[in-house]
Amino acid sequence: MEHHQRNVEAPKGPAILGQLVGAWSLKNAKAHSAHREFSMPLGSRPQGLLIYSDDGYVTASIEADSDAPEAAPSTVLYTGPIELTHPSAMYMDYEGCIPDAVSLELVQSALREEELGTVLVKELKINGEGAHRTLTVRTTSTWPQGTQHEPVTLTLTWQRNQSLSP
Repeated sequence: MEHHQRNVEAPKGPAILGQLVGAWSLKNAKAHSAHREFSMPLGSRPQGLLIYSDDGYVTASIEADSDAPEAAPSTVLYTGPIELTHPSAMYMDYEGCIPDAVSLELVQSALREEELGTVLVKELKINGEGAHRTLTVRTTSTWPQGTQHEPVTLTLTWQRNQSLSP
């Protein structure tokens, strides 16, 4: 019996973008650094809305709760174009998962002036279907810790917002 091996190609940028287009509401946030875990890195009830447009733009708005750690940003608000690339094993997370895509986001408009022109690198993982679809976004940034600055990996889970999505 002859066996044919089929190469299954990973979804490319446009296919992933099609799955992202629409609105997402922040469901939960986790963070860790090399030295510790943050149980509620954005407080007990952070609010957030993430919107991907079909022309390749993202807008993010996150408001930390009043009980968030002092090092956490209280408000994140930015918009700009994104470029989606296929990840390699170098993006494998500590649980051994490779994301569906890596997003490069150029910040064109932001609440904080120091963020303008920066490129944010984020790992994206899409799970579920329809109203149960979630998007996990993982990124690393530097948070002040006393007189030091510590790299912190922030993992945000977003739920598809059916009322605001196509």
